Amino acid sequence: MTLRTTAFERAEQLGWSIDDLARRSGLSLASLYKLKDGSRSPGPKAIEGLLNAFPNLSYRDLFVPDNRTRVQHSGTSIQPEAPTAA
Repeated sequence: MTLRTTAFERAEQLGWSIDDLARRSGLSLASLYKLKDGSRSPGPKAIEGLLNAFPNLSYRDLFVPDNRTRVQHSGTSIQPEAPTAA
């Protein structure tokens, strides 16, 4: 399972550009673009930086498990079930 961040959506709601988010978080634009396109999962430095950029939000507000990740088990590829309608 990987981790994804809602920081980009929250920054957009505040009218911040990705440059603003980089300045506030102390992360490079390259790192932020990799997080945004999903080619990289947030590591400790990114988590710390994004929490600093949004001091009024908690870890759970900014980071969620990405359950869309494939899991390899005994040579079989398994994907999580789609949510069922209630």
